[in-house]
Amino acid sequence: MTYVAIAKKATHMIVQMNVAALVSEQVDKHTELDGDSITVTVGSMVAGHLVANQTDKFTNPMIEKAASRIAQFKNRKNTES
Repeated sequence: MTYVAIAKKATHMIVQMNVAALVSEQVDKHTELDGDSITVTVGSMVAGHLVANQTDKFTNPMIEKAASRIAQFKNRKNTES
């Protein structure tokens, strides 16, 4: 795996985990369901994956652009030395 692919996967998982935690917290706060139940846990993880999949089209180009800029910076630094 390249560094860019690892960064994309890490960003996907960060979004997924944050959304899942938020959904679980809100279900616990606003419903009678227990936030630690398996139903809420699985449901919040599914919601997290759905949101993460939808945001990939925004986050992946940003990661690729950042990687490209880092590579340009490294190449410029190496040619100047």
